[in-house]
Amino acid sequence: MLMNKKAGEGLELSRWFFNILIVSVVIVFIFLVVYTNLNEDIQVTDMKQEILFKTAAYSASCLAYQDADGIVYPSKIDPEKINTGRLTNCLTLAGTGYKIKLLDINSNTLKEAIVSNNIYDPDKFTICTAIELYKCNLFKQLVFYKKDNTFVQGILEIEVMSIED
Repeated sequence: MLMNKKAGEGLELSRWFFNILIVSVVIVFIFLVVYTNLNEDIQVTDMKQEILFKTAAYSASCLAYQDADGIVYPSKIDPEKINTGRLTNCLTLAGTGYKIKLLDINSNTLKEAIVSNNIYDPDKFTICTAIELYKCNLFKQLVFYKKDNTFVQGILEIEVMSIED
């Protein structure tokens, strides 16, 4: 059955209207997503501090154990590398100070080093949440550390104190 010309034009017009409606909804949705994300205040201090922690634990230039063949063992810590000089060279982050401690499984301190950068202060760290200028985090990770040519379980603890971005 053939439609007359006016009915065909009405059907075509309703298709165009439906297509324009769908495109309009998609454009409005995209605009809202972009507008919402552009105006969001992203705090990067926590991310920077976590990257600092991961770099310390996984990098051979920092604390990760490296054998004679040059193989790096992430999360296996060489206690001899825990000193202020090495940490200052491998973990530099402007506006950030930190303390790294290697603990045995019973939480006894084996070795520690502080890189203050005129930021880290153990007395301020305990009340850091009350000081709006600073952002502080305590990271702990179960690791292995070298002791008498074997690896034993321990805890790597890093207190990070940054000036808020």
